[in-house]
Amino acid sequence: MSAPSSPPASQADDNNPFFGFVDVNLDLDRELIGRAAPGATLADQDINSNEHAHRRRELFDLINRLQAIGLGAELQLPQIACIGSQSVGKSSLIESISGVALPRASGTCTRCPIECRLKCTDEDWTATVSLRFESGKSGYVGKTHETQFGPQMTDRMEVQERIRRAQLAILNPTIAPATFLDTDRNIEFPLSRSFSQNCVIVVLSGRDLSDLNFVDLPGLISNVADSRNIGDIDLVKELATSYISQPSCLILLTISCESDYENQGAGMLARKYDPKGLRTIGVLTKPDRIEPGSERPWISMIKNEANALRHGWFSVKQPSARDLEAGMSWSDARELDEKFFEEAAPWSTIEDEWRKQLGCSNLINHLGETLGKVILTRLPAICEEVDRLIALNGSQLEVIPPLPSLDPLAEVLQLISSFTRDVTIHVRGDPHSGRGGLVQSLVISAKAFQEDLRKITPVFRPTRKGSSAAVLYTPHFLPAGEDWPWSSEKGKTYWLDDVVELAEGARTRELPGEFPFAVTEELVTQTLKSWREPVQEVFVRAERIFVQRLTSLVEHHFGKHSHGGLRGIIQKTVLEQLEECKTKTLQELEFMLDMESLPFTLNSHYYLDYKEKFHKYYATSSINGSNLAQSLREEYTPAYTKSRMERAEDPVGTALDNLRKAGFDGLKRQDLVKLLPADYSHKAALEIMASVRAYYQVAYKRFADTVPLAIDRHYVRAFEHVIQTTLVTRLKISSPDAHDRCVAWMTEPQSVVRRRVELNDRKERLEAARMELLEVPGVMAMWDRLMRYKQELISQHDPSQLQESPKVSESGYYEAVKQDECRELPEQVYSLAPVVAEMPVKFEVAQEYNRREQAAPSPRPEHGLVAAYGVQPLITRGWGLH
Repeated sequence: MSAPSSPPASQADDNNPFFGFVDVNLDLDRELIGRAAPGATLADQDINSNEHAHRRRELFDLINRLQAIGLGAELQLPQIACIGSQSVGKSSLIESISGVALPRASGTCTRCPIECRLKCTDEDWTATVSLRFESGKSGYVGKTHETQFGPQMTDRMEVQERIRRAQLAILNPTIAPATFLDTDRNIEFPLSRSFSQNCVIVVLSGRDLSDLNFVDLPGLISNVADSRNIGDIDLVKELATSYISQPSCLILLTISCESDYENQGAGMLARKYDPKGLRTIGVLTKPDRIEPGSERPWISMIKNEANALRHGWFSVKQPSARDLEAGMSWSDARELDEKFFEEAAPWSTIEDEWRKQLGCSNLINHLGETLGKVILTRLPAICEEVDRLIALNGSQLEVIPPLPSLDPLAEVLQLISSFTRDVTIHVRGDPHSGRGGLVQSLVISAKAFQEDLRKITPVFRPTRKGSSAAVLYTPHFLPAGEDWPWSSEKGKTYWLDDVVELAEGARTRELPGEFPFAVTEELVTQTLKSWREPVQEVFVRAERIFVQRLTSLVEHHFGKHSHGGLRGIIQKTVLEQLEECKTKTLQELEFMLDMESLPFTLNSHYYLDYKEKFHKYYATSSINGSNLAQSLREEYTPAYTKSRMERAEDPVGTALDNLRKAGFDGLKRQDLVKLLPADYSHKAALEIMASVRAYYQVAYKRFADTVPLAIDRHYVRAFEHVIQTTLVTRLKISSPDAHDRCVAWMTEPQSVVRRRVELNDRKERLEAARMELLEVPGVMAMWDRLMRYKQELISQHDPSQLQESPKVSESGYYEAVKQDECRELPEQVYSLAPVVAEMPVKFEVAQEYNRREQAAPSPRPEHGLVAAYGVQPLITRGWGLH
């Protein structure tokens, strides 16, 4: 077999790699293709043999059935798409292949894909036309389906008119297709759309036909007569792109010899999506229109010397318009085609090795053979893709809500019960929620409230303003975790002068040394007035936390029923009930603030203990800076003498020892504070300071507990106690019309209904595709064999064999022949190499292998498994593409 010349170098990567290589051993080949001699490839068999034609026909029929299911694009089913600019002879080419005429009258050119299915049978010639509407294409929203359009035909002359009418039915999807079959009326409907993605299917069978499937696409246009149709230019281009951009699509590129290749947009479009020409089959039409002396560029293309393609270029001669008007038959047209290339120069003098590129018969044989091998190569990947899509579709179905219950009233009650049960769990405290739980969040808020109360603590400075003794020492009698405030962040700071002034100002008829309780009461009251703000803040935080939690619970339980209004009603009821609880809670908090407005406590032990400690601290601090003050502190340590060898005398300690000997047990240094000299005003002020500060220590701790408890009792737990009854009452579940209202509440949005129908329809189509694939002899065995072979490559390959090989590289056999590197390899390599070079398994294998063998580099992207692992294990078992 001769290898075509190398294609021109291109820097662009092929963004649509060709079909994956499939490991097919001889046993499986015989199952799928027919029995063959040992070591024979598909190319070695007679393409017209009965057994081979039968097997290939089975493959074509399988693809047709999968197309009918509507999975052509999703599964990237192999197909041939014929593209070309308008007036390049594309319709004539299709007629030459199929033997039937396409609509040619003005305004009836190809406006939708026309899928032609040719079958070679032993029966008389017949034709049927069908319509395929695919969900989501060109505005069609129904189920994907194929429907026969009119009865079977046995007269070739009827086909053209039937296709014309079928195309009108496709372009007017809102009108019943049967309307267009009425032959008694002149069908002149205004088109609802100028082009459509839905397609007309023409099935032809007969003795003189070859097995072949292809799609004829509307011709590319560059101008329109009416500016209102300017969008048609892009519409047609997008339609062609939707086919040829698929990696599994063979591009039948039609180029007219009447115009330069560079001026025909179809060639540029094909190069865009197949830059290396790996899956493009070129066809030159109208070779009789070449100007004398201008044949050389076209002959160079036939020889694959210019604009080279892997599959090369073909040329066909179609009947002229005059021949068609004269009623030339299909068989006569075939004879004319053959005669032209045998007699017309320079075609008649071309070398024998290139004569297989001339004539319609050679083109049809090549198309059928290539498509058959592509389908065979693609089958295992199609099986895998079907399984993947079934799993994906199943996961998408899982997130779709189940169908509405037949008893909507019971379902609403069940939802309410489930919701209130979750509310109870959260209100009582869920240990599994972590720090984000409801109760956990409320506790954090309560601690913040406690800290806010501490920041309001009044600070008393038992010295005069500006005194040198203004720097106080830190007491150690406060509980762990409570810092001694040197200044009040949110409260007030009082100096000794301030308290003396208040005390003196409050004296009325009191005896000397006595001061009214009103001073203590005033200082307490002024401090407690600052509690209102932190109380409001702690409730706002609790409200926000609870509302957010309830909103998420409402969404979780009723979010799927928002369309019918159930979620909105539940949310409204929940918020209304929360508002009632909020009103009662705010009243309770206001009562508590009022209750704490005056000083009162029966916690005498706690209060008196702190009062004594604070009084000693203030009294000692009032003379801070003197040696006497230091010696009266509990933590006092005598200083060293100058010699630093013996301690200085401690007069206070000596005095305490003497008092203990005299029977005064239990005395401490600070007890001697009362002996300090001071006037009665200062003494009274220190007493007032100690009283106020001790009371605040008692009151704030009490208040830090009672406020969060009140919020929990009157807001959080109160809501949980009444919400179920409130929901049942507000929704009027027991009323006579409750069932009808529940039906309305449970109504699903149309988007969900459509999505469920779409996914269920897709599920049916995918399962139907799986059954179709399972019925093909040998397909599943071939897929299992491929998977086992992949695992062998990954887990058992000898690392020493992983080396750079000159056998086959990215450009397949083209580059190999050019560099004279494959001289010693069997002929099968030339057909196998291009497929192996695109093998999707290779990267998967290389990456896994590289993870296991870090020392061995993975194959470069331009090298397939042939280069990485050696050719021989694959070439004796593989079917490739020419």
